[in-house]
Amino acid sequence: MSNNQQTSQRIQKLLDNLTEDFSIDKLSKSPARFNQDKLDWFNKEYFKLMKLPEFALRYSQWKLQYSHQHILKEKIENGELEADYQPKFRTGDYLMPVDFKTQKVFINKDLCHTAQDGSSYLIGGGRNAHETGIQGLLREVGEELIKAENQNFKIDEKSVKKVAEFKIWAGKKFEKDGETYDGKNFYIHCLPVDQKDLKPFILEESGNNWDFDWCDLDQVIETNQFVTYPIWQNFCIQHSFPILDPNNNILTNYLGLLLDKNRASKFSEVGIDSTCVTDWQKPSDEDLKWKKLTLEESKKNLKEIWTAIKTIFYDKHTKLQEKFLLSILKDLLLNDKDSNINSKHANLNLIFLDVAGLWESEIKMWLKDGDKKKVGDYLWPLRVALSGKKTSPSPFELLAILPKSEADRRIKESLA
Repeated sequence: MSNNQQTSQRIQKLLDNLTEDFSIDKLSKSPARFNQDKLDWFNKEYFKLMKLPEFALRYSQWKLQYSHQHILKEKIENGELEADYQPKFRTGDYLMPVDFKTQKVFINKDLCHTAQDGSSYLIGGGRNAHETGIQGLLREVGEELIKAENQNFKIDEKSVKKVAEFKIWAGKKFEKDGETYDGKNFYIHCLPVDQKDLKPFILEESGNNWDFDWCDLDQVIETNQFVTYPIWQNFCIQHSFPILDPNNNILTNYLGLLLDKNRASKFSEVGIDSTCVTDWQKPSDEDLKWKKLTLEESKKNLKEIWTAIKTIFYDKHTKLQEKFLLSILKDLLLNDKDSNINSKHANLNLIFLDVAGLWESEIKMWLKDGDKKKVGDYLWPLRVALSGKKTSPSPFELLAILPKSEADRRIKESLA
């Protein structure tokens, strides 16, 4: 039985016992002692048991809430807002006009905010009282989008499809207009359009410039806070947007979350390891050098092991690895009816560990068969070159996630 299965059984047994044995009469009168270490361990094991789509969605919701509260806190501290400021949480509806032929989405680049938080914004906003979702959406589209340049643009309501919904929690309840709120519900809609039917323009309002333009769809999916990939992948697949291409950055960055899911004990730790995938920086020569070896010797070993990996292992395993991994992804993420994998038994995390284990066994066998090859002399520069950091996941995990072209680019830049 694997460690993962043992941990799963231990957690399930603990939950069953707590539920079965709980009784008010058994509660102690003495103060409870809070153990942060135990809580972190329990949370870490819970993350491991989550399927990746659920983990990614919960993380994106947490990040959105944290970002919002952090911005409010900074504005209050800087005196931009009153200390008792209450945010206006209305249900919001937002639209993505998308041309799937050119893979472009029409969005608000928001020149007055982009420098602050790096985000672009979708067309839309909060609903007014007594408005339905489509009524609020059409009103916002009329206010923001149908201007002089696009005054003849028409929207077919039947073509507007909801692709995602989620909520930002306010952190505390507050009263507004006689109602109690604890957050804001977001509804994201998509409208297939032809790029030639919408012209870019700049809207001047209240001293601010709002820049509406076409942007690459994959860039928006990767970076925008409103359209985190896991919550609308079905829609993209239906329109043949190649998210499951092994060389697509969306898929690679998404799989990078596996590195955090297997190690993090809280959402604030997410990104410590996955940045090796999403934000690689060329390592310094000092980091690349292994112990008593010179920099030249370390680079020579890196070049040697990478040549072996490219000429032997990629040809031997890559096609099988990609085919199997994509089959699992299609089943877990899309519930693809044509998939041969049974989703009740498939586990992307276990498949990922198996693929990483395959890389490890093959590479270590090559090192063992070599003439006086020391493991650290070769694996250290390989790991640092692939991750860009001295402290990082193993090179085998990174090889299981990174496309061959990206791994090759990183090695070449590290050797330069």
